[in-house]
Amino acid sequence: SVGRKKIDEERREAASTAAAALLKRGLSAVTADEIASLAPAFGVDKPRYQKQLSELFLYYLSACLEGKQVLPAELSELLQLKELLGMSAAQVGNQVYAAGRALYSRHRAYLESDVESEPLAADAQALLSKYIFLAERLFAKDESEEGYRYESLRAQRLFGLSPADWSDRAEAVAVPFYAGTLDKAVLQAVPATAAQLGGMRDSLGVSEATAAQLHRDIFAKKVSALLSPDLGSAAALTPEDRAALDGVTELLGLGQPEATEVVAELTAPLYAQSLSEALGA
Repeated sequence: SVGRKKIDEERREAASTAAAALLKRGLSAVTADEIASLAPAFGVDKPRYQKQLSELFLYYLSACLEGKQVLPAELSELLQLKELLGMSAAQVGNQVYAAGRALYSRHRAYLESDVESEPLAADAQALLSKYIFLAERLFAKDESEEGYRYESLRAQRLFGLSPADWSDRAEAVAVPFYAGTLDKAVLQAVPATAAQLGGMRDSLGVSEATAAQLHRDIFAKKVSALLSPDLGSAAALTPEDRAALDGVTELLGLGQPEATEVVAELTAPLYAQSLSEALGA
């Protein structure tokens, strides 16, 4: 009967609501099997249910784009959500593109503004950078190089960005997070391993060239801190300091020649000052 068909239809539509209810318990409190089991329970076929789940992913991604602040937890939760919902790379790509279109439509006037110093234009650009970062990291999970290139290029075209601009903006968002981790590991002595740093680098999308420069910079800060420049010509590295620097060198994967060069750059002025004082005595 017509009434029966309507009830069955409403029941099938309720599958996504049930999935959302499970997810509200917390992403770590639900399994992919639990999410998948709702399809037969609500009598909805797999293609339709997958479409419903994809819309849930879009809803979450859109919520992340309501604020310009980039939170590391958002990326990890999006990646976790992708796995829980059993989404393919193509399905993720379609929802990321849909979120991009919505962002562009909502902020088009400010995104196309030539006056980026205006607060609203600056906010729109910050939101776009956040979108680019999240999109790039989600696309990067595609094991197919062709699939990654397709998704990345159509998102770039949506905002009129070149591949280089897209890559630079994604990395610009990632760098502060990686630099903060280096600061904790090297200057604050928070336990970390080279493998952990490498894993974070990969997850954030920090290039090898950028990471190398960040590693050199943080090593220089460590050397400077150990030298205590405020001591002037009396500043020097003790055997204990050098041992500590050896550990930092290994953690950062710096070559010994580069580490020696950094130390020389920082100690040379101090030795020159010491010599000048001696000659002037």
